[in-house]
Amino acid sequence: WTDVLPDYWARASVDALYANGVTQGCASDPLRYCPEDPVTRAEMAAFLLRSLGIDETAVSFTGLFGDVSANDWYAGLVERLYQEGITTGCAADPLRYCPEDLVTRAEMAVFIIRALGAPVGDSQGSFSDVSPDAWFAPYVEQLATLGITGGYADGTFRPAQQITRAEMAVMVDRAFLGGM
Repeated sequence: WTDVLPDYWARASVDALYANGVTQGCASDPLRYCPEDPVTRAEMAAFLLRSLGIDETAVSFTGLFGDVSANDWYAGLVERLYQEGITTGCAADPLRYCPEDLVTRAEMAVFIIRALGAPVGDSQGSFSDVSPDAWFAPYVEQLATLGITGGYADGTFRPAQQITRAEMAVMVDRAFLGGM
């Protein structure tokens, strides 16, 4: 990687994702990962399905989402994410996926916990900025319970903050590849 130095905090996770075929980076000549770039919903679909070992070539396009065309690189991936029960899209009537929308840390928690098939319960208030009544609170709580995240040093989770590719690498590595 030309943009992920050997001592970068997420380097081991970025390497693990690359070695396991979860990512090819954001550019190939030279090889770059773009660790500080935000993650789109289309990229989230790729991260999750590749982490689950789902064969991308076996995914067929049916036109389920009104904002996804057959020529989009992620077309089959987002439909498979729906089939797996990991997403319900971003809007209904018509059903849309919003593939170019950026993913927040709260949304990332929901995506990962659903992909893991992990149960969720009541929120225990592990983070000072996550209200137990928030729609995403049980997912964030489960993410912490499973050791996938500890949040930030100040006791926050920062649910509205966009997740970066570096953070995503660490979360995916911990959740699916055994990196702790």
